[in-house]
Amino acid sequence: MNWETAVQFLTDVSVALMEPELDRALERLREVAAGQKWLSYLCMRGQGTGGSSVEVRAGVEPASGALSSDGGDSRVELTGTREGVSVSMVARLDLQSGGGSPGGDAVVREVLGEALRLFARRLAVHGAALRARERELADAVGALSHDFRTPLACIKGYLSLLSQGKYPPGSPEWEEYLGTVMEECERLEKLVSVVLESAAGPKIHLSIEPVLLPPLIKRILLEESAISRGHRFFTDISEEAREIYADPTRLEQVLRNLLDNAIKYSPEGSLIVLRVKKTKDAFLFSVADQGGGIAPEHLNRLFERHYRVEDGDSGKVRGTGLGLLIARQIVNAHGGDIWAESVVGRGSTFYFTIPFYNTPSGGDAE
Repeated sequence: MNWETAVQFLTDVSVALMEPELDRALERLREVAAGQKWLSYLCMRGQGTGGSSVEVRAGVEPASGALSSDGGDSRVELTGTREGVSVSMVARLDLQSGGGSPGGDAVVREVLGEALRLFARRLAVHGAALRARERELADAVGALSHDFRTPLACIKGYLSLLSQGKYPPGSPEWEEYLGTVMEECERLEKLVSVVLESAAGPKIHLSIEPVLLPPLIKRILLEESAISRGHRFFTDISEEAREIYADPTRLEQVLRNLLDNAIKYSPEGSLIVLRVKKTKDAFLFSVADQGGGIAPEHLNRLFERHYRVEDGDSGKVRGTGLGLLIARQIVNAHGGDIWAESVVGRGSTFYFTIPFYNTPSGGDAE
């Protein structure tokens, strides 16, 4: 084997391992190894972080299982680690093709050693992708438990009222409560699609359409009041902000997350104020509470994954730490910003913007 052959082999291995999908990368690597006349057998095994284990074989393994013989072949075995990934490689060389010629084994060892390092690097990438995927799935489960709580509580409450027999079928109350239950079931169905989509990947897809804010916010506050501790709600929606273009399901998620936080971290019976107004280049939403406020060292980390602040009343950390992260992802997908302002002892205000859409439509946006 000469250096030209060695360089070409390493080039082919590098290209093969650049495949984004690990299975396809391994298949390409098998093809590359099987095409080398000087390499009659190659086996590479890797144990990546995150529990990922892979193996690639090329060539024909001797029936006896032995990789060395007295005559026409020699064996090269290498082990190593890279970025916490352990990899082993066993190769059988064909002496008749020059792999075992004087000095040839040294070249082969160097070439196969570099191939091993490339393989280890690919495993490290695969392990990192697995860990990222696990975090995304954990977030999807957290989002499910977080966003399903309110509609489930609403459905349970109204069905409890209907089951008591106080309102007979056909009465105005019966029709109203049953209609609300059906609306909440439809919302749960939409949330299931959202969570499954989140589990499929981190990208958020939007369906932009006209959204009438007064009825949407009225419904949200009616349901939030059912799970609050006697909180009072005040809304202020400017006339020019009554209709906006956004994804209604996603916008509702953001508003509910902010309202849930306001309820969670403010005293029983206190006032929560929701305002919407039109600014120069966006619609500005704000949710203000009269809670204990947030210290400056926490304020800039509120939207990080799983970051939570202690409840000022109980001293306990509450929630999954996903609500504000989800809100940030949705707002950013719309092209807007989200932030918080707070004074310890005087409450907090969360702001977010939804920019104007110059050509509103019902199509998808990413």
